[in-house]
Amino acid sequence: MSKRSKKSLTQNILMWMLVTSILPLLLLGLFSVYFVSDMSINQIEKRVNESTMTSVNLIDGFIEQFNKKVDDLSKNPELAEILSKESIGETDKNKIYQYLYGTIENQTAQLSMFVIKKDGSFNMGTMTVPQQYDIRIYRNWGIFYYLENQPQRNIFPHAYSESGHENSMTIARKIVKDNQTIGYLILDISTKAIESLVSNVKRTSYGLVQLVIVSQTNYIIYNDSIFGSSIGFYNTIFMYDRFSANRTQFDNQALENLYIDSAFSPINNYRIYGIVPINLIADYNRQMTFMIIFLVTVAVILSLIARFIISKRLASPIVELVNHMKLIGQGQYSGEVNDDSNTEELSFIIKRYNKMITQIRDLHKNDLEKQDKLRISEIKTLQSQINPHFLYNTLDTIKWKSKLDGSQEVAEIATELGKILKITMDTDRAIVPLEQELSFIRSYFNIMKIRYQERMEYVIDADIKLNNYMLPKLLIQPLVENAFAHGIESLNKQGVIHVSVYMDQHVIIDVSDNGVGFFKTKDEFFMQNDGQHIGLKNIDERIKLHYGEEYGLSWFVNEGWTVFRIILPSTQKENSNV
Repeated sequence: MSKRSKKSLTQNILMWMLVTSILPLLLLGLFSVYFVSDMSINQIEKRVNESTMTSVNLIDGFIEQFNKKVDDLSKNPELAEILSKESIGETDKNKIYQYLYGTIENQTAQLSMFVIKKDGSFNMGTMTVPQQYDIRIYRNWGIFYYLENQPQRNIFPHAYSESGHENSMTIARKIVKDNQTIGYLILDISTKAIESLVSNVKRTSYGLVQLVIVSQTNYIIYNDSIFGSSIGFYNTIFMYDRFSANRTQFDNQALENLYIDSAFSPINNYRIYGIVPINLIADYNRQMTFMIIFLVTVAVILSLIARFIISKRLASPIVELVNHMKLIGQGQYSGEVNDDSNTEELSFIIKRYNKMITQIRDLHKNDLEKQDKLRISEIKTLQSQINPHFLYNTLDTIKWKSKLDGSQEVAEIATELGKILKITMDTDRAIVPLEQELSFIRSYFNIMKIRYQERMEYVIDADIKLNNYMLPKLLIQPLVENAFAHGIESLNKQGVIHVSVYMDQHVIIDVSDNGVGFFKTKDEFFMQNDGQHIGLKNIDERIKLHYGEEYGLSWFVNEGWTVFRIILPSTQKENSNV
């Protein structure tokens, strides 16, 4: 069965990013397209009904606000007093201007206000007074007629255009003094004011709903529909207002491309028609569908680019880490991984990895140094080897010859030297029991005792429980030899060398003497190049190579005794080539 190839980390991250982010984006786009294309007639009906009702409420609220202001000003006695004068001066005119502008406030672009004296001798306003407000000509027509003959009516549909002002509605009041009409107060509401009120409503319907405002007498007050003329609108409304049973086939065909709804204002007696051409809905759906597809496409492309960059940034440190591991596997320990990661976790991993590589490099270097030292040691050992049988036979001859000649001391020296040579030339065993190592030391002491006679004594005090403790061969002898050379040799009194072995968390081997003393530091001692000092340095290095840096050789002076101390682990290490 073939092994399936594995994708890289960058590919996996990119794939999961695509699945978890772009897929939902595509699904959202598809849902949006479906939602836009599925805009039903019920939704249209609801939107048109909301638009017409909201428009009625807004316009009624606006009219009521200014209707009250005009009513209050018409009852202002100071204004009535000014109009009752035969001649109105500049001070009174300025006062009237204050009243007019104070009523319409800052809406001069949408509202106009006029004061007309009943006899026609005076009129003024916030703009040029239109001709239809010349009471001398139109006293029995329009607004003046209604104010005199229908006093309960004070809001009128009134469309006219003059000096850039397109009017739609008018609020009017009589100004009365002593129960006599002395003038008229007129406030014109422009088409811009109506448009400003319904514009927010139209925005909420995405501009689909067109509005036509008609008075109770079918007078068009405001029109932003597709019907450019009043005749076209009236013909359509005529068909719309027919009972369904009375509609002709022609009527139904004419209306099937429109949706129409209306709302009536019982306060101000006008009706707002909301009209939606069906073809506008189709165009709107197409535009929205195209817009959604375009935005989703752009979002997907940008998302792909962003996710590719993000995946590369996330995966790049890991890829570099893997490549560096491959080099380590090939034995190349140089260099470190650059910490270019912008995430805390990856940065931590890279730092720990670099630290681990540094430790491995150091261990590898130390291991090579150990191997070199062992190789040199083996070469020296081979160079120093001689035929053991020849030495044994020669020493045996000296021993028997000495006994025959009556020289017992020479015989003892030869015997002890034979024991020493037997141990030193046994190259098959680098680790020996403590008991054998102490036997070697006793033979050495016995030879030196013959030399020094009464000038020296030795004591070996070892815990018998440690007799089988395994340690590197010939570890203690250089310390004993050092005690003779630097402690006992130049001493003027009897010297004593004490070898003690005991357990105190670690295995402790102390070689102490009461000689002349030893005052060098460890660094000063190891810097000397004579053979004796090199031997002691080798003891320290052998212990560290064999057991670790926490073990080794040290020395100190205690009450006139120089003590060399070997510290070994309590756990035995049986196999070694040290």
